[in-house]
Amino acid sequence: MYARQALGFCLMQLCELSRQLGDVDAAVGYGRRAVDAYEALSKSEHLARKGHSWFVFGKAVSQAGRRAEGCAALRRAREYYTQASVAPPIERRVLHPGALASVGEALKACPP
Repeated sequence: MYARQALGFCLMQLCELSRQLGDVDAAVGYGRRAVDAYEALSKSEHLARKGHSWFVFGKAVSQAGRRAEGCAALRRAREYYTQASVAPPIERRVLHPGALASVGEALKACPP
């Protein structure tokens, strides 16, 4: 479990760095693997981190021009962030205070 968490975190960081450097193909690949690593964990744990992995993946996919897939990933991120916001305190402490607002802002570019 801890190895998957560490792997997911590293892959999220690589996704975001690659995206910011303009290598969106690499970013999408890292993001997909980060999502897969976190989704392999327990359904009721690591909600904030799962949400963040979907968020960075969604931004990368959107930047790659795959808007529908990017919007779906951002919606999934919002679901996890919402679940994390009402989860037990140990889960809520991992949730960044502006996470829901950030994903909401990104979703403004998506059709309803």
